[in-house]
Amino acid sequence: ALSMARALQFSKLIILYLENTGLSGRPLMLLVSALKINRKLKKLYLGDNDLNDLQDSMFLGELLQFNHTLELLDVKHNRISDDGMEDICKGLQQQQTAGLRSIVLWHNHITAKSMQHLAT
Repeated sequence: ALSMARALQFSKLIILYLENTGLSGRPLMLLVSALKINRKLKKLYLGDNDLNDLQDSMFLGELLQFNHTLELLDVKHNRISDDGMEDICKGLQQQQTAGLRSIVLWHNHITAKSMQHLAT
């Protein structure tokens, strides 16, 4: 995971599929650290990684706060709930320029409560 993170810092990839790769926890933290400074990636697919509210949602919020070139984030089929959506939305709110246009959230553990976070 560390080698991949280093390579992604200045990668010219525009689409990255990392579905069902066990990225929860430290591997996700390393990925986010690299992608916070990456300015080429447009689409990131992280479905089926067992992402959770404890730390993974916070990492995703950090990614969105600092990476303004990412346009699509796909986190379908994970364990993100309303608390995690709050962390993700905080990152979106702190973006200084236009960034994320689409987020795929289906088959997580979010309720109507999360829509309030998304609307702000």
